[in-house]
Amino acid sequence: MAKTRKQKTSLIEKYKELLDNGNFVIVNLSTKVPAQAMNMVRLIMSETGGKVYLLKNKVFTKVASGYQGLEDLQLEGIMALISADEDLVSALKTFEKITDFAKSELALRGEDEEFIKKYKAFDYALGYMDGQVLGKQDAAKLSSLPSKEQLYGQMAGLFANTIKGFMHVLNGNTLNLMYALQDLREKKSSESNQ
Repeated sequence: MAKTRKQKTSLIEKYKELLDNGNFVIVNLSTKVPAQAMNMVRLIMSETGGKVYLLKNKVFTKVASGYQGLEDLQLEGIMALISADEDLVSALKTFEKITDFAKSELALRGEDEEFIKKYKAFDYALGYMDGQVLGKQDAAKLSSLPSKEQLYGQMAGLFANTIKGFMHVLNGNTLNLMYALQDLREKKSSESNQ
């Protein structure tokens, strides 16, 4: 359906905002992604600050041509942009669940089991982070990184272990001093008894 001038202007502004933010991944969706699967992923992602936008390829490439590294961007097929307010890695991990949701929906529709086994809902196209373009493989690797919450947990564990080790050292030094003073006291008392 053709967009009105007002809708197109609004879409251009939204794309500029996404590009200015500079942290997103673009995926190429399969033509057989059920709408219910997409809606389910959008709902789950919205709870964690992630967003999915279906792109108008011509409009997006026209806007992207003004950004470094995206001047020659070509998009074909059904493209979606995934962004997040804070944690893009968590948003990508959530978005990857679309394949499972789609397989469930396709099974309910009676699709062939062999097709469902081989079915893949999307392929990574590219990533864009802090003004740098990421290739397909690099964009796909983002989803395998630990999320912010996992990193915070790992850092907390690291700090706790460091503090625990430091406390053991302090306790060890204190105990050694106490034993040395106790030995000295016993030595003095044995000298005074002689």
